[in-house]
Amino acid sequence: MMEKLKLCDIKKPINIHIQKGISMDLNDFVDDTYGDIIDYDVYLPSKEMNLQREFVWTLEQKQELIISVIKGIELSSISVIIYRDDINQKNRNQVVKIIDGKQRVSTLIAFVKNEFPLTINNINYYHNDLEDNIKSIFNHFWFRSDRVYEYPDRLIADEDKIAWFEMINFSGTPQEKEHLNKLKIEK
Repeated sequence: MMEKLKLCDIKKPINIHIQKGISMDLNDFVDDTYGDIIDYDVYLPSKEMNLQREFVWTLEQKQELIISVIKGIELSSISVIIYRDDINQKNRNQVVKIIDGKQRVSTLIAFVKNEFPLTINNINYYHNDLEDNIKSIFNHFWFRSDRVYEYPDRLIADEDKIAWFEMINFSGTPQEKEHLNKLKIEK
């Protein structure tokens, strides 16, 4: 008789509590008022490398994302670790470590900051060139996020970051195999 498939055969245990479906305001990423830092790379000391690949999206891919947002197409969740050095949360300064969503988050921030145009009918439109009703889409944009909190006395192990990263990147357009293989090499 064949042995039954177990959940542990497919799903690796991750020693973190992931809060799912939490809203994050795009304006919090764009506005420097709070002093938040966005860590797009997430350095893994045990691997001596970054968890995330480099920025790889072309201008065309970035523009397609902007058009999707304007059309109201829902984006998939981003995954983040919120690192707070103050466990009592007396200050708002935090590091937002992007586990998944680097290209989407950076693209939306760059567009709102007028760093690249949206090309429609061979005309370049920067965020500042949009009508107010289109700008308001970005002013009221919220990312759906899955998040984990990290504190100086409760750091998340590199292995757990990698396991979460692998779990997220298993479907859709996966990371390059070479990058994933580097994450698995023991140092």
